[in-house]
Amino acid sequence: MIKFDKVSKKFKQGTVALDQISFAIDKGEFVFLVGPSGAGKTTILRLLLKELEPSSGSIKIDGEDVTKLKKRNIPVLRRKIGTVFQDFKLLLDRTVEENVGLGLEILGKSDKEIKAETKEVLKLVGLEQKADLFPVQLSGGEFQRIVIARALVVKPDILFADEPTGNLDLDTSWQIVNLLKKINKKGTTVVVSTHNVEIVDALNQRVLRLEKGKIVSDKKKGKYKK
Repeated sequence: MIKFDKVSKKFKQGTVALDQISFAIDKGEFVFLVGPSGAGKTTILRLLLKELEPSSGSIKIDGEDVTKLKKRNIPVLRRKIGTVFQDFKLLLDRTVEENVGLGLEILGKSDKEIKAETKEVLKLVGLEQKADLFPVQLSGGEFQRIVIARALVVKPDILFADEPTGNLDLDTSWQIVNLLKKINKKGTTVVVSTHNVEIVDALNQRVLRLEKGKIVSDKKKGKYKK
């Protein structure tokens, strides 16, 4: 489903974010992407979304070379990838339901479709009773669940969570990770960029570790540092 082949990314000021990395992620996999800050984890996400262009190498999603994608087709690519950010990026003047339904609104769905599909995804993340609240009325964990719901409502093939537990306590972090596992079991490919050693070590999933722009280990049932 996702294939990086000898991908490098060098910025104009000379910083090398990625250096000849190659890996593949199959449909339905759950993968942790780990490594110190600046290792290249967020650069991988930005390349997948075609927010950045690689300096060299190829990136394929479902066999299609993202690097050769025409500008008019980028929105279609981005609908395949749901993104969950650490800083939430919710609209504070919209209700939970309105925040989650925004992607469907952009896609031109009818009000009836938006209502039904938003209700379905809010139920999945356990927040169907919070639909009429505003983000300021939510806890940090609820905030993150709403961000996940917003990413899921357009039914992406891939969910990329960038430090989804970074600002949460341990109990809430586990709730979010268990939700991501639940989503994965329904068939969505899930990639989680994280520094949370305890969660990575406990789940025994595939772990891709980056250091200084290189992949230094790739283990099917890996640990954070081993």
